[in-house]
Amino acid sequence: MIASAETKRDVQINKSGWDKVANQFFEGSFDILDYGTYAPTEEELHLLGQIEDSVILEVGCGSAHTLEYLAKRGA
Repeated sequence: MIASAETKRDVQINKSGWDKVANQFFEGSFDILDYGTYAPTEEELHLLGQIEDSVILEVGCGSAHTLEYLAKRGA
């Protein structure tokens, strides 16, 4: 399937928009797993339970910062 000029334009607009705001999502360290700007962190909620020595499959997309967080804790 060949992308139309309109589709290519929409993809470029989307990419440009994400490029402009990317630093807002990846500021600082991945040492803390949070669930949103105004939400408590994993250290406060303990939603993941025991991490050390766990085998974890993360199904998602993005920068894999959750995997880095889990690996630093022994998963």
